Amino acid sequence: MATESVGHKIVRAMFVVGFFWLFWKFGGFLIMGILAKFFPPSAGPIADAYAMTYNMVIFTALFATVLKVIVPAFMPIFIEMKEKASEEEAWKLANTVLNLLILGGLLAVCAGMLYPETVLETLAPGFGDRTRAVAADLLRMMLPGAFLLLVGTMALALLNSYKVFGYPAAGDALQKFLWAGVLIGGIMGFRWGAEAIAYGFLVGCVGQTIINLVGIGRKLRFYRPDLPLLRGSRIVKELGILACFLTALWLCQFLCLVFANALEAVYIDKQLAWLTGALLISCGYCILLWHRTKNSPNPIGRFAALAGPILISILFARYRDLVTSLYQTYTKAGVFASFRFARSIGDFPHVILTQTLAIAMLPYLCDLAARKDWQSFGKVLTGTLRILALIFVPLTAVMILLSDGIVQLAWDRGNWSATDLQYTATALRLYIWGLFFFAVENALMQSFFSTQRVWWPTILGIAAAFFHVLFIVALIRWVGFDYPYETFVITALSLPASKAFKNLALLLVARVQVAILPARETLAFLVKLAIVTAAVGLAVKLPYAALRQKMPLDALKERRLVVDTFNYEAPEWFTLDADSVKPAKNDDVKVEMGEYSLCVRYHVSGRRAVWVRRELGEFRISEAMALEFWAKCSHNAKLAAAIGEAKVDVPLKAGEWARCEVPLAQVG
Repeated sequence: MATESVGHKIVRAMFVVGFFWLFWKFGGFLIMGILAKFFPPSAGPIADAYAMTYNMVIFTALFATVLKVIVPAFMPIFIEMKEKASEEEAWKLANTVLNLLILGGLLAVCAGMLYPETVLETLAPGFGDRTRAVAADLLRMMLPGAFLLLVGTMALALLNSYKVFGYPAAGDALQKFLWAGVLIGGIMGFRWGAEAIAYGFLVGCVGQTIINLVGIGRKLRFYRPDLPLLRGSRIVKELGILACFLTALWLCQFLCLVFANALEAVYIDKQLAWLTGALLISCGYCILLWHRTKNSPNPIGRFAALAGPILISILFARYRDLVTSLYQTYTKAGVFASFRFARSIGDFPHVILTQTLAIAMLPYLCDLAARKDWQSFGKVLTGTLRILALIFVPLTAVMILLSDGIVQLAWDRGNWSATDLQYTATALRLYIWGLFFFAVENALMQSFFSTQRVWWPTILGIAAAFFHVLFIVALIRWVGFDYPYETFVITALSLPASKAFKNLALLLVARVQVAILPARETLAFLVKLAIVTAAVGLAVKLPYAALRQKMPLDALKERRLVVDTFNYEAPEWFTLDADSVKPAKNDDVKVEMGEYSLCVRYHVSGRRAVWVRRELGEFRISEAMALEFWAKCSHNAKLAAAIGEAKVDVPLKAGEWARCEVPLAQVG
């Protein structure tokens, strides 16, 4: 009976959070739709700059890191103090943690605003100078809003501790809608460019902060701008230790610059070396923090003892994410943004359901763990995992089958190139096969956090992060699959592979420690799940193929009239191998044979040929005898040109123009 009651409470809380988070995710889709409309991936540097600045630096490196440490480390202790001592005593912990977060957030934001170029040179070495310059301007403008996001993590933890879920979820939703409103208004009303993204973000963060303050309401009377659980001598000691570790970080960066050539000789990028060194130094600080506080009776000491292992796990996850994005910057221009467009679709199902589930589950699992009601605990967790499998495994099959249509329907309004669509759809297919593992991770992690067993998630998170990074670095740098498209495929596959490794291991550990997933019942469930997945896949695939013939998605695109002899600027130029394809006049290339030259930039590889394709069906070439064009390459190469069955090979000498003529007699 107790299990049923807890389950009902979790479901009710899920609906409250999910209602607002649905609007939050819709607002995020709205923002991405506006960006897709006005800043397509390959149309310029803004899409890539936004993806790096917001998705990687602000959201992943700052906000998500703080959120995933504050909530699981703070909530169990705050709830326990509130119930066993008093609300006033619990708020002493809240004031100490919040004010430390404010001070640390201010330092991080100020450093980022002063040195954005340094941040981007480390995290985005593959970007061109123009893209990095746009990203630096965006980062400088958006970081004040990031500070409000960091403080908002503490508001979320406090409100969830009081089992209040609506206000923080509503604040998230309002932030996205305000951001989208300013973004579209700035672009269409004031002809803003990248600055519209920054101004919209700032306005949205202010709105979110106001909602959080309203949600806390009268509880604000407990706030004090001090550190009640830390004495002056303790503060001085902690600052001294922190200063030593910050000095070590600076020294690590200096040494990576000094020995950059030696690192390159063993196929290690200096950025990777610095990130690895920073990871190890930061983990050393966390281990020292845990060792000094593991037996502390002080609430802030207990918080630090919990936060240390959790932060180690999060640091390895951030290391994994930053290394992945580092190598993704070496793909062709616009592909970095294509990853983000694909993930915004792929993350939608599990973010809406599993993150709301995790937020709703944690306080109730904490209650069951505090009462040591392990039977109810195991039943709740088993039921949750089966429901997630029943939802997300068939959904994975559906999204893989429909990936091309989903991407085209979601983002393309006639201004996306065929290359943009192909890369984004492929990224979605490669990413989405790990959907089930993304979904179950939140529930599994909360089961460990609620019992204050943080070392297993930490150890397995570290192992998964090493697996992830080794997967990327070994294949790209050591084996040599460093061509842009190969880099794209490897980095797209790396996260699903590492998540599968981690969560299967978490399941095994959880099953040993708590009675979950009985073997016989689970085997029967898996058989039924396979049948359901196959049936759903067939039920979707066959009607979709017929429907796409009757109702092509091209009908939903914008219609454009282009007056040109060969339409050389049209988005129909398609390539998976070149770094960029654009008019030479827009690529800082000296044009010697007219402004209508097309510039193709690529990496030389002995394993792959670079190809560029243009559909000619809309051109009247049936009466022509041949198609003539001129080509020049920066190095000696052989050009193969083909139209239909007609093909010619033309040798190109470095720096010299060569005439190419393809006969059209074989073309129908």
